[in-house]
Amino acid sequence: RISHRDLKPANILIAKDGTPKITDFGLAKFLDQVGHQLTIPGMVAGTPVYMAPEQIHSPLLLPTPAVDIYSLGVILYEMLVGRPPFLASTPLELMNRIVYQPPLALRLIDPSIPADLEAICLTCLAKKPEHRYPTAAALADDLARFLQGRSIRVLRRPWLHRLGASMKRNPAITALLAGSLLLLLVHDTLERQWLPQLSSRHETLSQVAGVAVLPDPAAQASLVEQQLREDLAEQRRATQTQQTLRQQAEQRSDDLTKALYAARCQLTQSACVEGQFALAEQRFRELPAEPTAFEWRYLRHAIQNRNRSTTGIQLDNPYRQGMALRFSTDSGRLLGYCADGSLIWDFTKQPNTIETAGPSYLAWAMDKVEALPWLLATHSQFLLQTAPMEAPTLYRPTGQRLLALEMPSSVSLTRAVFSADGQRLFAGTDDGSILIWDTASGRIVLRLPFASQAVYSLALSANGRILAASTSEGKVHLWLAP
Repeated sequence: RISHRDLKPANILIAKDGTPKITDFGLAKFLDQVGHQLTIPGMVAGTPVYMAPEQIHSPLLLPTPAVDIYSLGVILYEMLVGRPPFLASTPLELMNRIVYQPPLALRLIDPSIPADLEAICLTCLAKKPEHRYPTAAALADDLARFLQGRSIRVLRRPWLHRLGASMKRNPAITALLAGSLLLLLVHDTLERQWLPQLSSRHETLSQVAGVAVLPDPAAQASLVEQQLREDLAEQRRATQTQQTLRQQAEQRSDDLTKALYAARCQLTQSACVEGQFALAEQRFRELPAEPTAFEWRYLRHAIQNRNRSTTGIQLDNPYRQGMALRFSTDSGRLLGYCADGSLIWDFTKQPNTIETAGPSYLAWAMDKVEALPWLLATHSQFLLQTAPMEAPTLYRPTGQRLLALEMPSSVSLTRAVFSADGQRLFAGTDDGSILIWDTASGRIVLRLPFASQAVYSLALSANGRILAASTSEGKVHLWLAP
């Protein structure tokens, strides 16, 4: 004979023919022999919701079939009302309720449950092992009798019996109720002669004790209603916790999916930059088709036109002058504005749409494009500063000098911007190129020559995946940011 000690829905599989199969015997013990055991003696073992009271308060006791009978009762309870008999916000509080509190009667939750079925379930959940079914066969026999419409062997426990058990666990209230019953008996016997005197004494006794005498039906209904409210509140808190965890898991999954998509786009673009278009096309086919995503359309355009991505994609611009560029916070639109008007390029639509906003009413404070005597770009970790005849230099916000950046000869910077994480620095030059540095080493990792005019404006999307640049003659180009 075996005691499983961890019966729960997760350890019960249903075969194709409907036969239940019990699995996971890691905590099981033979009842009639002593041998090798996997658990440490005295250790509380099992899943708290399905553990019998004796598994919690007396883990040194040898296991009996009554432990598994209790677990089967919890499973049956959960099948009938959709929740276990005890709920709590912490494992310790849950174990305390299992040991000391009675389970809420099933018919108080769902009056349609047959009384015999409730009696079978509550017998399995009795606090004392000797009050449960002696064997699983006895439980199965009573369930078969119920299904056949025959009388079950276990006796239904009336509500007075359950109230008595509750009174036993609360001796102060029990003593008060016993005294009140005694007074009621004396009152009934001597009703005609001593009714005023006994009523007065009864009232005085109640006031001295500080607890009102509870009429039986009203007291039981009040206690049951309070426990039901507490259990429902615990269930609601548990449901809210599960929803929060589910939302967090979904958010993490969404973030990982986006990160994987971005990494695959970068690998595809790297192949284009290196001129390995066969490899780029193979990697592109592994991407999920998203015609509305800018990255997907950008890579398809680069592969179809065998474009090594140095010039990126040129956007339509009716204004033939330099435009200041800014991305929307969702990275889905690019705003360009100049003295004559404003434009909005929408990357969320297929194909890209362009809206003319008319004369610009935005503040116009762009510097005239030329080799600046100094250029300052800021980040929470770095400051970039240039000076005539000196290489661009990175500083800490405190003013500490870090390193001088690698710089091509005869080139001056016009605009610069840091990536959000500070690992990359993007800068436009007066010869129409984009230079990209690794801020840790100060070395140039990529150069993108795309025009013959100076870079007028530079912008990086909020998600760090799209780089935009404009020239002094109004050309606007886009790249996937390396």
